[in-house]
Amino acid sequence: MSSQGELLGNVLSNQRHTAEILQVLFDTLDRVILVIDPKTRTIRHANQAIEAVFGYTPDQAVGSSTRFLHLDEQHYAEFGHLSEAVLDRGKTFKTHYQMRRSSGESFPAEITVSAISRSGTWLDGVVSVVRDLSHQRREEELHRRNQERLRAENLEREKELRCLDDLSTAISTFRNDAAGLLQQVVRRIPVAFQRPKSTFCRFRGPSAEYRSEPFRRAGSVLARSLRVGDREYGTLEVYLDGAGLPDHDAPFLPQEQKLLEVVGERLERAIEQQLDKQALLEASRKFSAVYESALDPIVILDDQARYVEVNQATVNLSGYSREELLAMGPLDIMVADQAKHFQKRWREFRRRGWSTGEMGVCCRDGRIFTLEFHAVADVLPGVHISINRNITERKQRQAQLETALHEREIFLKEIHHRVKNNLQLVSSMLHLQAGAVENEEIRKAFLPAQNRVRAIALLYGQLLQSGQMADVQLDSYLRAVTDTLATLNLQVDVRLQAEPVKLHIDRAIPCGLIVNELVTNSLEHAFPGGRGGTVTVRLRRSSAAQLILSVQDNGVGLSQPRPGGEKLSLGMELVNALAAQLDGSVAFAGGEGTHVEVRFPP
Repeated sequence: MSSQGELLGNVLSNQRHTAEILQVLFDTLDRVILVIDPKTRTIRHANQAIEAVFGYTPDQAVGSSTRFLHLDEQHYAEFGHLSEAVLDRGKTFKTHYQMRRSSGESFPAEITVSAISRSGTWLDGVVSVVRDLSHQRREEELHRRNQERLRAENLEREKELRCLDDLSTAISTFRNDAAGLLQQVVRRIPVAFQRPKSTFCRFRGPSAEYRSEPFRRAGSVLARSLRVGDREYGTLEVYLDGAGLPDHDAPFLPQEQKLLEVVGERLERAIEQQLDKQALLEASRKFSAVYESALDPIVILDDQARYVEVNQATVNLSGYSREELLAMGPLDIMVADQAKHFQKRWREFRRRGWSTGEMGVCCRDGRIFTLEFHAVADVLPGVHISINRNITERKQRQAQLETALHEREIFLKEIHHRVKNNLQLVSSMLHLQAGAVENEEIRKAFLPAQNRVRAIALLYGQLLQSGQMADVQLDSYLRAVTDTLATLNLQVDVRLQAEPVKLHIDRAIPCGLIVNELVTNSLEHAFPGGRGGTVTVRLRRSSAAQLILSVQDNGVGLSQPRPGGEKLSLGMELVNALAAQLDGSVAFAGGEGTHVEVRFPP
């Protein structure tokens, strides 16, 4: 008995535990569960969800008729007829039905009605499960509206795409008829907008205006200025007649504003490209005219140094046809000694971007011409141009001139050499003549003339040594003159302080003679009785436009000549004459001894 009691206790305990679990599930479900008496349609049990869905607590619902959950009496009766099938045949049915909350608000619900049975026997009760469909219906309505909005947007997008496609076709076939293109644009834009019958378009430019048909200026306008290059080309305007539109509706959709912007950008690009093409075509015509009529050979090459275009002057010079030249390159007509260096020079040309120089070319008939070329790399990507000039005759004339100049230099050298020899001969003759004269005074008279001739002979000797035919280094020439004069009086030190100066022979001779006269004068008169001293010759630039040549001694000195006073010596008269020949002036400077300065332009 105790075992049976324990078993019975366990069974009862398990049943209670199961009942508790079912009760928790019953109360926590989000759907309303009602146990209803089928005869009286009163509520026997209700879970907690009834309060969330209907607004009634379970205590308020239990014992009440389900009438208060329906919209009205008729609604209540109709649902009763639907539930009779459950009681009569034990079937379950599901339906969507409008129910009412405690607030009076109606809401859609899904109701499932089932009979309660045990061991195949129908009990006197039904279970009604009610699911609130309000949130689902709101979601469905939102989804439906979104779908409608998407369909509307897709339709608008399709219209925009059709418009853009039509305009793209018109723009791609656009050649030179800007008026025709703009007329197509103003005709097609209204069709792409959401209210085609109330939308009008026009283009307004400085000298032309194009309108859609029909057209009228309405209250709302969307405008897009067109700029081509740096100038205003016109304005594209879209008008909307907003009569009958809701106040809260914007006159133009954002997509329509974007569409007008895209159309404006494409129009600007198309017109600018066409204008660029026209400018390029005009420039090409001008270039072709200049290119073909140029007297100088002009060639265009590719990256492989092959001709891709040659002008008529190139054809005429080379003797090859245009077709033959276009299968060739510079390497094919270049003289052999230059051809071996061509690849290196071509790489250097590509690296630097330009090149100039001379090139020998061999023509079809074997003649060789010299071309002076100026080449520029990549005037367009992979396109290089070379402008050439036939300088063959110029080179020949230059060679002839160089030959003539060389012959002239040889001739002048021969003349200078003979002049030098003749002057030395004259100097020797004067020396011999002086030696044959017994009178000391007469013998001394020969010495200045001999020194003057020697000074001129020294200049021609300098010219022969330097190889110059016209200019002489004056400082070197004066060095030779002073070194020669220093031998006349070994008791006196003759010094030279000279800056490097180059003068023409016609101006160097007077300078040498001036130094000869002044130094000779100092050697003869500044140091009487065999006394020693110093004579200093200086040559310097006081400015870019003036040279100063001076001779100074530290001897006894000479009285400066006064105007109207004693007559000048022959030597000083010669110095003044030579200074005048140089466009210079002579002055006596102060200081110890005698100091004479000659200032003259170089």
